[in-house]
Amino acid sequence: MATISLCLVNMTSVGQISELIQPGNIIANPGFIQQFGREFDGELALDALHVSAWGGVLSGSNIIGCIIGGL
Repeated sequence: MATISLCLVNMTSVGQISELIQPGNIIANPGFIQQFGREFDGELALDALHVSAWGGVLSGSNIIGCIIGGL
């Protein structure tokens, strides 16, 4: 039983790490920039305000998840 519990905890931590890393990878993806970017100085780029808001939402959702998960 302990082995099953440890496996479930391990799978949860791997999933949580990928949730933290994935948004940064999506933003760096050229296809994402081509789809959602705006033209700045003749090149497509993401708006810095949107990128920072994305990071803030990620951090805020992690805090809320930790609070709810602790109940």
